[in-house]
Amino acid sequence: MLLGADFRGPLYDVFAQEMWRYGIRTLTAWMRTGAIGVQCRRDG
Repeated sequence: MLLGADFRGPLYDVFAQEMWRYGIRTLTAWMRTGAIGVQCRRDG
């Protein structure tokens, strides 16, 4: 779907918003629990 829309338009906007929500929730949880350090060390 996104490829067919050339990663533009309303479909991309919805996708980008959902990815932002996922990312901010994940990073917030990792910072709260201290897991962000583990993840950073794991990925170098």
